[in-house]
Amino acid sequence: MNSVYSPSYFVSDNRIYQILGFGAQLTDFFDKFKQLREEDQDFWRRIAERIWLTDTFFYNVVLDYKYEDSFAFTRNSSIQNFGFQIQGLELYLLCTCLDAIANKFAHHKPLDYEAWLTAKNHDRNDERQQRDDSIRKLLSEFDKEHLHTDTGFLKANKKVFELYKKSYGGLGQNFRKLFYELPQALKKVLLDTYLIVESSSAPWSSESVAQDWSQKENDNRLRAITDYLWEFRRNQFTHGLEVNPSSSQWLSYRNQNGKQIWVLCRNEYEPWLIRTVIVTLCQKDLGYDRGDVFFERYRIYKYRQSTFRQVCYDLDWNRSWIPKFIQILANQTNSETLQAFHHNPLSTFDIESISTLVRDQLLEENSQYEQSLKSWLEAYLRETQRLNEQISQFNAQYPSGSRLEDRKQAARVFLAQLTNSLAYKTYVDGKQTEIFIDNIPIILFDHFTKVG
Repeated sequence: MNSVYSPSYFVSDNRIYQILGFGAQLTDFFDKFKQLREEDQDFWRRIAERIWLTDTFFYNVVLDYKYEDSFAFTRNSSIQNFGFQIQGLELYLLCTCLDAIANKFAHHKPLDYEAWLTAKNHDRNDERQQRDDSIRKLLSEFDKEHLHTDTGFLKANKKVFELYKKSYGGLGQNFRKLFYELPQALKKVLLDTYLIVESSSAPWSSESVAQDWSQKENDNRLRAITDYLWEFRRNQFTHGLEVNPSSSQWLSYRNQNGKQIWVLCRNEYEPWLIRTVIVTLCQKDLGYDRGDVFFERYRIYKYRQSTFRQVCYDLDWNRSWIPKFIQILANQTNSETLQAFHHNPLSTFDIESISTLVRDQLLEENSQYEQSLKSWLEAYLRETQRLNEQISQFNAQYPSGSRLEDRKQAARVFLAQLTNSLAYKTYVDGKQTEIFIDNIPIILFDHFTKVG
């Protein structure tokens, strides 16, 4: 059945620009975008949809998941494990985007195994000759009599299949070729970020691995990176039940040859790194040429975006958990949550992300609005730290494991007093909190087109 061209309208033009247009002026971006063929416009819309899906799922679902009743008084390891699993899914979805882009840009579309074996297309004479020569050389290494045995035949067939996967006709070759044609500045970011080593055991020292890694030729290092993304992120996710997070810590997998590979992603959040590649490739298709300044600004932008999002989560969590927990304390049937409360201290307000935002100076000094925001956040930190001290005093007076009914009654009285305090009403549950959350897109977008 022939495929029918079907334009994609799930993502608005503004959304496409927000996802793929960093560093470009809005009008210029769409002037270039509309010069593309209709099919190509739709292709990039679909890429934007896929990235939008990861945003929606990775950020919004995790936020919703936080507020199930059983987690209303404390965010336990189940929340962290959920985010841990989501990272693997996000990377997989982004790598499928790279796969689609690779096939879009490919000079030749990939061949399946049968088509590669029987290829007679005159446009691929050189490839056919290379295939035939390679197979003859490969088979010459086998004893002719041994080839007629079941074991010999299977071994030879496996070797031919491995040859196919390494050839231009292999499905992964366009994926790998895509990375070889990236701008030099972005290739340098990839080479400086990843560490990859073949080893039967976990590396003891990333420093020693980094030294060995830096001495390898750039093409070999880039090949190792693309092998990891293709074999592990793109393929193994679909064929196994194990979901791995980003490689911010050493992770291992077995490659197609059965060798154990260890991967570490240094200094960068891996999904953003892959997004950078996707955004760069889209803008390359539009005629933009991006260099060092662009990638540094995009890195800062994504880091700010992540930190602001986490601040929003924490501000929302801080103003939501006490009212929900008061309801739980009054609900005698919610035994699971009350038993959890019996064995755990009362939660404190989360302020780590806000501390990071202020400490790392992620608020622009030349922005009057952001400086006002910084002053408010500093006051928020002071007041919530005082509230946390009161919660710590409650936990010391009524430690986990105390008689449940006494602890419940004390918690009702304590939380009622806490929520009626001026600090809580002004900062935790105040209008300014809501205004800040609503203005996050404005804060971030103000620097969207500034690439230096």
